[in-house]
Amino acid sequence: MLVQVTRYGSIDDRSAVQGRVTVTSREEVNRLQQDANSLPPFPQQTMFCPYDDGSHYAVRFMYAEGLALTLFAEIRGCQGVGPTYDGRWVRWSATDHAFLDDLETIEGAPTAGTPSPLSD
Repeated sequence: MLVQVTRYGSIDDRSAVQGRVTVTSREEVNRLQQDANSLPPFPQQTMFCPYDDGSHYAVRFMYAEGLALTLFAEIRGCQGVGPTYDGRWVRWSATDHAFLDDLETIEGAPTAGTPSPLSD
C-alpha cells in the first residue's frame, strides 16, 4: 500500500495545490492508517468554526488490489476528516492531532502557519 498526500491552500490562495508527496515507507503508511482509524467521531452538535479557510489535505490510501480510499482533512476550522469534502465529516482531528501532525511531518509544511510551496 502507498499513500498520496496532497495539500490544498485556502480559498484566498492563487494556486490550489500547494504540494503533493507519495508515501511508500511501510512505517509511515501504517502510522497514517492507524492515526486516521483512531480519530474520535465528529461531534453531532452544531459548531462555529471561525478559522475555516478551506485549506485541507487529500490523503489517498492506495491498496495493492487496485482499491483506493481518499480522506479529506481540514487543516483549520472544525478540523473534520471524512471521505467527502462537503461538510459531512465522520472523524475529528481537533482533539487528537496525531493525524495532522503526521501529515505535517510528511509534507514538511506547517498545518497552522503561512502556507509554503512543497516539493513532490
